[in-house]
Amino acid sequence: MHFSFSMPLTNGFQLGLLVIAIILLNIFMIYLPPKDNRLCLDTTVYLSVMYLYGIEITLQILLISTILYYIVQHSTNWITDGTEWWKHIVNFGMYNWIIIGAYYAFIYTGGEIGLFGLNYAHAYIISTAVYYIVNIFIVTSYFAMANDTNMFSIAKSIAEDSFFHYLATLILSYILLILMGTHPIFGLLIFMIINVLVSIAFKNYFNMYEQAKKDKTYREQILDSLPVGIITSDDTLNEFFLNSTAKELLQIEEKDVKPHLYKDQEFWKVIYSRDLCHNKNVKHNDRLFLLSQSELKNKKEQLIGRIIHFIDMTEIEEMQRKINQTEKLALLGEMSAGAAHEIRNPLTVISGFLTLMKQSFTKENNERYQLPLLLKELERINTIVEDMLTVARPASPQLMRMSIKEILNELPKNLLLNDSMHVAIQLDDTKLLVDPKQMKQVLYNLIRNSVEAMDGLGRLSIYSVKKEQTYEIYIKDSGTGMDEATVKTVFNPFFTSKETGTGLGLTIVQRIIDDHHGKIEVFETSENGTTFLITLPLQD
Repeated sequence: MHFSFSMPLTNGFQLGLLVIAIILLNIFMIYLPPKDNRLCLDTTVYLSVMYLYGIEITLQILLISTILYYIVQHSTNWITDGTEWWKHIVNFGMYNWIIIGAYYAFIYTGGEIGLFGLNYAHAYIISTAVYYIVNIFIVTSYFAMANDTNMFSIAKSIAEDSFFHYLATLILSYILLILMGTHPIFGLLIFMIINVLVSIAFKNYFNMYEQAKKDKTYREQILDSLPVGIITSDDTLNEFFLNSTAKELLQIEEKDVKPHLYKDQEFWKVIYSRDLCHNKNVKHNDRLFLLSQSELKNKKEQLIGRIIHFIDMTEIEEMQRKINQTEKLALLGEMSAGAAHEIRNPLTVISGFLTLMKQSFTKENNERYQLPLLLKELERINTIVEDMLTVARPASPQLMRMSIKEILNELPKNLLLNDSMHVAIQLDDTKLLVDPKQMKQVLYNLIRNSVEAMDGLGRLSIYSVKKEQTYEIYIKDSGTGMDEATVKTVFNPFFTSKETGTGLGLTIVQRIIDDHHGKIEVFETSENGTTFLITLPLQD
């Protein structure tokens, strides 16, 4: 069964029109996103002509259109994607094999050249399938030889990418076959006009897509260049966008945001709640963020999502802490500078007279009037004054190259020698630019604190870790540890947990380490002990 269309014989005018149609279809291709993805419908003409008029006329228009398209392409400047002559020859050869394969598949499966007939449906399907398979085989062979790549993987990729394009092309070839069977010239003109209009429309949409893509890329580049973490939430699509700073600060990708929303963390709780906020301090792991969450609206003022922006306040918070510490030290310095001499003068007089009295008194009178205890307390007051002056007016470090191991060996032997205490020292011989006298005071104060925290009983470990740019010194004891409040205030002036302490030892230690451009901190503490960490820079 077939449609009762009358098919006129092909003449020169119709042949020329077919050639022009192929050239126009090559020029007015249908552009599809993404870039360099185009659909050329010249295949529809070759298949339609092959089914209507046979292989001879099909190969004739293939040869003529190939030559004319090359001439047009290289003689005009309105076709920008010019192709080299040898590529035209390769394309011509490929189309020959494809058309021949499709033609004989059509004939051998019972198809007859002429008008479209439903009783030849199986032949049309097999023929177009052969057209598709031979095309993929030739293209795959070309790319496999050019790139030395596995043919199967190339064929699979090409088949997946081009299947729907070929399907659309083959369906359109049947439509053109019916149109040309009804009226060869008018049907071809209608098909060409529709194709040109669709090509222009798709090209405009393609240009709009490319422009939108450029705008999106431009906006993303702007957001990625900002030193602020930005998260946008699309409520319609339930999707999230993160700029590069947000990804770096949070250490996640966009696909990982949704699972994190349900985690019991303060940062994600705020985002999950969708509560609007402005400059809210929020913790995330060991970082402190200043976070704001606001509505995201489109041009019509319709709510489409939220925008969250945050900055890392961890270093600023640490800097503020140091500023507060410096202000306290400055205040202490002012007090010390004004009071030190006034205190020392009467102390010297009192100490001198008490010393004379001790020398003049008998042993019984010394004990009666507690002169040894008075002299001891005066010495303690003098030590406090000395510590205050050290904090207020620290001497500039006199730097020289020495290892911490060498400095530790200069400490008093009785500090680390105790039968009831086990001391483990693992320090290398790395040379650092330090002030030996000041660093000796640092180690002495920290070790003495550790020994007192253990009551002279336990284990003391001193070891080092050399990194790429820093040198870390760990002083670990097995004492009772510290609570959270003590950890926060342990370096504050006059803070002490000991009955006889001045509360300036760790303040002096911190001041010395700061002057060495280093850092001291309570690395860890628990009921099993405390570890102090000193970090010093490595210098060439």
